[in-house]
Amino acid sequence: MRYFELATDCFLVEGQNEAALYDVHGGRLFLLDRSAHELLRSCADGAPVPDNSSEDAVAFLDALQAAGLGFFDDAAAGSDKLLLHQPIEWKGMCMTPPDFKSVDWQITNACDLDCRLCGDDDKTLSWQSCQTCLRRDAGGAEAWMPEDLEAFIADIANLGVGTLHIRGGEPLLAWQRLERIAQAAAETPLTLVVTTTGMGRPANDLIALGKGRRFGLNIVMFGHDDETSETACGRSGVLAAQVALIDALVEAQIAFSITFLLTPLTQGRRNAMQEFAQRRWRTRPAFSEVCTREDVKNGFRLSHLDERERKPLAPWESPEMFFFRVRNNTCTSGLLEIGADGLLRTCSGLPKVHGDVGRQGLVAALSGTGLYESWKRGKSDVEPCRRCALRYACSDCSSFEFADQPDANAKSAYCGYDPCDDTESAIEREWTPTSFVRPLRLRERA
Repeated sequence: MRYFELATDCFLVEGQNEAALYDVHGGRLFLLDRSAHELLRSCADGAPVPDNSSEDAVAFLDALQAAGLGFFDDAAAGSDKLLLHQPIEWKGMCMTPPDFKSVDWQITNACDLDCRLCGDDDKTLSWQSCQTCLRRDAGGAEAWMPEDLEAFIADIANLGVGTLHIRGGEPLLAWQRLERIAQAAAETPLTLVVTTTGMGRPANDLIALGKGRRFGLNIVMFGHDDETSETACGRSGVLAAQVALIDALVEAQIAFSITFLLTPLTQGRRNAMQEFAQRRWRTRPAFSEVCTREDVKNGFRLSHLDERERKPLAPWESPEMFFFRVRNNTCTSGLLEIGADGLLRTCSGLPKVHGDVGRQGLVAALSGTGLYESWKRGKSDVEPCRRCALRYACSDCSSFEFADQPDANAKSAYCGYDPCDDTESAIEREWTPTSFVRPLRLRERA
């Protein structure tokens, strides 16, 4: 009687109907067909390999052993094998809370553009809004500011934060405030990043703001031509002004990045926008998207999805990163946002409030547990991701944002794969094989 055990660094992760095999040290993800899943499930339950197993089953297990993914043994290995949904939890391991990495601070709600989908959280959904100037509320009172701004910046630096990210609205419309923040940050180890459309101040002012400092600008653009840009932001001449600004930043050697903000009307021009930025400035832009809830009901899908790749899958850089994914939100872990209202949230895409920095002060607002619990909210904690066998290979944070939405079909906007689909081997049909992800099939002979 023989038994088959998966290697200690190889995990069978099961979804509602499908399963995947994670080779943690090898950095490979195998999508199992139904027969392979059932065979490995039986082995994981401690059942011996039947003496009358088919040639395909024996050849399949032999191939796993040859690849270092498992081994035959004369006895079941017992309970020390890490398997299934929560290997860290099962072993009783724990990880230290993640360090503070970055603070997003929305210093103003003001803006001189007229973007149709900005500043109305009740009617819109966004993806990667933390990289843009999208406002939670376009109206409201003057943005909160600490009484002692310099001391507040020092308190942020003392948390061990690496990056202070200034957002709006349009931060350049709060210029004196921004200058004070830049001066205070320069006295600390903080790197200051300002997300802006670049409108409202001469290029020389921005160059002077960043010269000789740990500083960068994230320029939010709306299109690669005048028509596309004006369609999104409601104002003509924006693209020409932004191109002139970025050209000046390149000349002055000021660090910058570009984020294109897509809407349902401009989404189809994503490739043209990317080619434009790469051709002119040799930089690869990021993308953010915003749509209405009605768009989602009408079948809107994020532009990074296509008909073949239902969800981009990302390899882990190390075994430590794999285990970090299992128990943490890899996108928001270590992050916090201070809104224009002074309220503490995890990020701009997640509405839950964890404290009131304006009323309590920074240290007191951070003394609660809500923020740190949100850092630990992983894919196994949200629907329908916890039913998906690929949840530890998916690094997209949009699932957390859309999971909190009341729209029953919001999930389809960010992921085209349905883990509840009970069609035979649905999982292996959805992804093109690569060096990271590949199908692993067992075909029983008739």
